[in-house]
Amino acid sequence: MEVFDAELFAIEKAFEMAWKNKQLNTEKIWIFSDSQAAIKRLKNSNLQAGQYYVQLIRKWAEKLQNSYIQIQLE
Repeated sequence: MEVFDAELFAIEKAFEMAWKNKQLNTEKIWIFSDSQAAIKRLKNSNLQAGQYYVQLIRKWAEKLQNSYIQIQLE
C-alpha cells in the first residue's frame, strides 16, 4: 500500500468510527488529516488514484449527512 492510499484508508476509518460512535445529539464531526494530497483527492472526482477509498469515504459522508450531521474535513 502506498502512503497516499494509507492516508485515504485512515480517513475512511475515521468516518467509520464517527458513524459507529455518533450520538443523538451529535451535530458536527471534524476529521483532521495532515495529508493535503488526500484532501485534494477527495475534492476532485475526476482523478482515479485512490478511487476505492474515495468511494467509501463519500458513502460514509453521505450517511452522516443524511443523519443531519455536518462534516468538516481539514
